[in-house]
Amino acid sequence: MRTRNGFIGVVPQQDSTTGNSGVLSVNSHNIEKSRNNLKSLDLPPASHGLRLFLDAGQEASYTSGSTWTDISGNGRNATLYNVSHTTATPSYFNLTTSFSFATPANTLGSSNSSVSMVIKTGDSQSMLVTDDGNQDYLGAYRSGNAYYHNNVGGGKNLYINGTSQTNLYSTIRTNNSLLVTVTDCDFSFGSNRFVFNTYGSFQFGDGRLYAVVVHDGNLSSSQVTDLYNWFNSRGYINAWVGY
Repeated sequence: MRTRNGFIGVVPQQDSTTGNSGVLSVNSHNIEKSRNNLKSLDLPPASHGLRLFLDAGQEASYTSGSTWTDISGNGRNATLYNVSHTTATPSYFNLTTSFSFATPANTLGSSNSSVSMVIKTGDSQSMLVTDDGNQDYLGAYRSGNAYYHNNVGGGKNLYINGTSQTNLYSTIRTNNSLLVTVTDCDFSFGSNRFVFNTYGSFQFGDGRLYAVVVHDGNLSSSQVTDLYNWFNSRGYINAWVGY
């Protein structure tokens, strides 16, 4: 069938007031359909290549259900458990001792990886990354033992909001959301999955989780700053003050 002016068949009779208002042409219909199906992606700096990017604030990554979609392009989608998601600007997951997630095998690099997350918490006993059996971990912190790890080699250089730190316990517990980054990580976990918030009494019992990033390569201090600036410019840092 031939079309004229984008309409199938005979051009509709125009209304004297509205013309063809309310009648979609073939072209208009296709454009509108594409707009409805489009989920735009906003990706952080990938100087060493993104290995994983989970973002509770982007609909392409999460809207509902038990899947947190990896929008890095690598398909390492996380499975969520006991989800409590809040739609806001930006959106986030509520941290409780029952909330957790796990990614597929080999999400974490066996050498030269950097892990980041945007988080807000006042909890005193927690771990950033663990494995399936809760034997391997990164970034556990509590009073008197501010930052430690097991089966993670490399420098494990810690940054909070782009500033180098050695004490995770004293720097992460604030009323504001912030970016935690650990560079130069060589993971030797059992499956190198990224498991979060399953380690016994070391779970996050309060706070909010906004985003998780894994980069291939050891981010430099300037690259960590670029990542912080990227999240900050989008309103993820200091996104909420007070309890």
